[in-house]
Amino acid sequence: MADTIAEQVVQAAQGAYAALPKHGKPIVRDNGVAEWTILAAIVLVRPDREPHLVSLGTGVKVLPAARLPPLGDTVHDCHAEVLARRGFLRWLVAEAVRVQRGEASEWLVWREDKFGLAPGVEVFLYVSALPCGDASTLHTAAHQPADAAEAFKNEAARRAASEQDTPPVPTEVVRGRNGYENYGAIRTKPGRPDSPPSISFSCSDKIATWTVLGLQGALLARLFEPVYLDHIVIGGVEVPEGQREDEWHATVVAEAERALWRRVEGIGALPPPYRLTQPRLHLTPRRFALSREAALASGASDPSTSTVSLSHVPVLGKPEVIINGCAQGSGWKAPGKVLLKDKQRSRVCKMEVLRAFVGLSAEAELADETYFSLKHANTAYQEAKAALRGVPAERLNADWAKRLPHEFEVTSAASGATAPPFTGWIPTGPRYESFTSRGVLAAL
Repeated sequence: MADTIAEQVVQAAQGAYAALPKHGKPIVRDNGVAEWTILAAIVLVRPDREPHLVSLGTGVKVLPAARLPPLGDTVHDCHAEVLARRGFLRWLVAEAVRVQRGEASEWLVWREDKFGLAPGVEVFLYVSALPCGDASTLHTAAHQPADAAEAFKNEAARRAASEQDTPPVPTEVVRGRNGYENYGAIRTKPGRPDSPPSISFSCSDKIATWTVLGLQGALLARLFEPVYLDHIVIGGVEVPEGQREDEWHATVVAEAERALWRRVEGIGALPPPYRLTQPRLHLTPRRFALSREAALASGASDPSTSTVSLSHVPVLGKPEVIINGCAQGSGWKAPGKVLLKDKQRSRVCKMEVLRAFVGLSAEAELADETYFSLKHANTAYQEAKAALRGVPAERLNADWAKRLPHEFEVTSAASGATAPPFTGWIPTGPRYESFTSRGVLAAL
């Protein structure tokens, strides 16, 4: 039954995307090169009702660290999963406003002092390809030239021989796809080593974070209970030559489970209401029409990633096309101390999420609080995050860090605490989160 619902979720996501205008979708360029992208969607399901898509995103781009916006007015990470989740934040606030006005909601209720999902509602994340980072390492290696695939196979055999169900996780962040031997490592985007470095972590790492902290994030945790994924549906799994389909699918599911929640099982005690969740994994055979696999199957010899991203939150109106982290047509400017105009900002950037949250809270004084201070006001959330990642404690010393615009800190275990599964995380920090909903940049 669950797999039937999972396929309905896939159909809902792909159908909603297909119904959108062509603007912002992959094209065949003038030189004949076909573009492709990744689609992700968050869909709500409850008994006896059609799946309800609340947010979708497409994209494979991330801005380098040099373009991090001090005022939160540019979307740094435009991978599909991240855009779908950021759109979900806007949906949560919009639906809460309806509940606040006394309107009936099938999805959200008010419980004592916070909003939460209504009883019986399940949350699905659909992704048209394995999430970048740890969840896709095996699949990527298996479809690489023989020497790379063999190297990963040997490493997998070595791990199996060690008889460890959960191998030790590296304690340093790995850049992109460097080193298949760095099994379980947290990784930054983008995958290509010749790209300008970012401090944005892989989608595998971010989804694993959501299994502990929830989709709602630190800011919305002030007014929302944790919202956890119940199911993750993944497409785009290709069977390597010489492999049996059933065995390969079982291997991919096991790898995805390991990457998306099993590698954080060693987390220390979590403060209520936070907990480690284990969303059920599903593979779908339904191919996304604008995926890389679809482009290759149609005869494209060397398809290229689309340069644009797309965010669609139906309750907010028309879909939004995003280029370089800004709404298409606005043009990009270097991050600075002057807020981008309203029409230039994406609806899912930090500034717009903050403004929506402040509008919902009805606490006038919050308009003068910074994004950073509001996020860190929730003690339980910050304790749970410290158990997962640690606390900022030392300088990033990796060789590639020399190409970053300035020094960044990385996390390590707090004094006397259990070693966090994701130690070595690079937090954005107050340098990029000390802005208010009025567009004022607070002094550091």
